Amino acid sequence: MATKAQLTSHLVASQDNALASTTQCGDCFLGFVQRGPGCNKDACYNHVENPLVEILTSGETAEDVLSIQSINGSFPGPVATIPKFIFSCAGSYVTQDLGKDVKGTIGFGHQSAVSIPAQLASTFKFSRKFAICLSSSIEQNGIIFIGN
Repeated sequence: MATKAQLTSHLVASQDNALASTTQCGDCFLGFVQRGPGCNKDACYNHVENPLVEILTSGETAEDVLSIQSINGSFPGPVATIPKFIFSCAGSYVTQDLGKDVKGTIGFGHQSAVSIPAQLASTFKFSRKFAICLSSSIEQNGIIFIGN
């Protein structure tokens, strides 16, 4: 699965965030100063977790365009786009012990309104289910199926 996102992300402020009721919104909280994009007035925060090293922190919520290559059986289908994809930005320390080339994490939680399955299901009107097929070889990619 190929993904690419435009670099036009902007912060989701509490007054225009449909998820404000499920995230923490307001000025920088508890005196914590976050580095870039960081601590904007009325920004919203989501929980970001790395259970391997027991890190639980907050990441500032942002919005961007997400484009994902769809498939039709074994053949590439059209590129699927989520115009207002919601994600969180957190410090690189969150990826500690996940591997040297890891740049971020992705959420698949069933109860989260901002997980990948939840946002895809909401945008494309299919069920919130997924399957992950991992490759046994480092030379070949695995694949993720989301939806029906």
